[in-house]
Amino acid sequence: MEAPKNSLVIFPCQANKTIADKSIDGQHSHFMTHVFEYIDQPNLPFNDALALICDDVMNTSNNEQSPFQ
Repeated sequence: MEAPKNSLVIFPCQANKTIADKSIDGQHSHFMTHVFEYIDQPNLPFNDALALICDDVMNTSNNEQSPFQ
């Protein structure tokens, strides 16, 4: 997939992998739960938020899911 210039594409799992859309909060997947947790944190650089999101997704999914950019 090619992204438009100055964009970032993030997938909730590695290339050529699929995941079960398991909810950890009753509403959202592991990935989206952690996106919502960090994306609006003041003074948290975007790349740092992405690193935290990826780490938390891996932890809450018992390393079954690893986001990919």
